[in-house]
Amino acid sequence: MPHRRTPLINGQIYHVFNRSSGSIPIFVLKKDIERFVFNMHYYKHKDSSLKPSRFFQLSADERNELLQSLNNLNLLSVEIIAYCIMPTHFHMVVKQLLDSGIETYMSRISNSYSHYYNTKHTRHGSLFSSRYRSVMIITDEQLVHTVRYVHLNPITSYVVKDFDELLEYKYSSLPEYLNLSKSNDCTKKEVLDHFKNIANYKKHLFDQVDYQRSLENIKHIVG
Repeated sequence: MPHRRTPLINGQIYHVFNRSSGSIPIFVLKKDIERFVFNMHYYKHKDSSLKPSRFFQLSADERNELLQSLNNLNLLSVEIIAYCIMPTHFHMVVKQLLDSGIETYMSRISNSYSHYYNTKHTRHGSLFSSRYRSVMIITDEQLVHTVRYVHLNPITSYVVKDFDELLEYKYSSLPEYLNLSKSNDCTKKEVLDHFKNIANYKKHLFDQVDYQRSLENIKHIVG
């Protein structure tokens, strides 16, 4: 009997993640990563029906007009709270707003990127290893720790060498949290309300770098 997936709950926050098939690096080139980031923010809009391949054929004015229209409608399937894109996988923390919102959202961003990547790199077959995985976030403490885990991923996995390089890592929502980016695409309030100021959130990250790296090393040893 096939496994029945438990429906995700509206208004609930989830940590969702997936890895490339065979752990091949699929997020390496700047243009590829930027395309995935675009998919993430574009497809959170319920009415984003125009495929990205067609979207990028529009003029700059037409693209801006379409995005402004989607922003004005403000009809979202999910809210993005945090994310990080690594060479072989991605993490996101998202809140479901509509029925089947996360399921539809994850399908759209993954299928769109797979089509884009396979076409560009002349490859065939599944790009991602399996269906995405999701973990419900129950408490505020779990939310804060999960977002920290996501933001520290590049340093704990040694994609960047130190905390200064982490602050310059462009492919996560951390620069947005620390006001190091002009972007304002994530819903940060539910996390940052637990800190007196942004400097305290930065310290909250820095204080756990060594501990989280040690956990990652142990996982590799026993895994």
